[in-house]
Amino acid sequence: MRDVFHDATYFLCAKHLKDNFINYMRNKCGIQQASRTRLVGKLFGEGNGLLYANDVVAYKQQADAFAAECKMVSPQLEQHFTRHVEPAVRAYVFEPSQRHGWLQRRWTNNACESVNHMLKLSIDWRPRRLPELVECLHKVADTQISDMRRALYVHGNYTVTDTYQRFVIAHYAWQ
Repeated sequence: MRDVFHDATYFLCAKHLKDNFINYMRNKCGIQQASRTRLVGKLFGEGNGLLYANDVVAYKQQADAFAAECKMVSPQLEQHFTRHVEPAVRAYVFEPSQRHGWLQRRWTNNACESVNHMLKLSIDWRPRRLPELVECLHKVADTQISDMRRALYVHGNYTVTDTYQRFVIAHYAWQ
């Protein structure tokens, strides 16, 4: 990917980073629930977690303090944080969000996974020949466009978010 999209911004799903960190604490280190909850809050907590550091200096200070706290709980956890978690958070969450203000610090790829699941359902979870796959993809995209149009004239299962309310049209005007 980097060879083809060398100027792209790469970032990781905060939910998966968090889930992996919790899993490591529980299953590899045997850390109790109360300590896991406290550490997860300090790493991923909205507004005050490491992901939300204001600048590089604050990030470094918080990361060092967090590593020290991990070491007090478990030396194994401190090593894991220092070698794996912190470099990933820095390179694929903190730094991209510092470069691009529009990027959410706690971006998740759940929407991508949801669409992926929908596509797999459309092909019954089986490999397909290319023409058949293209036809399935076309049907899924066509359905999404229809759903979007219905949302624009307030019919169907979906609504337009506040940001795009100016595009909503009365049903009679649409017709």
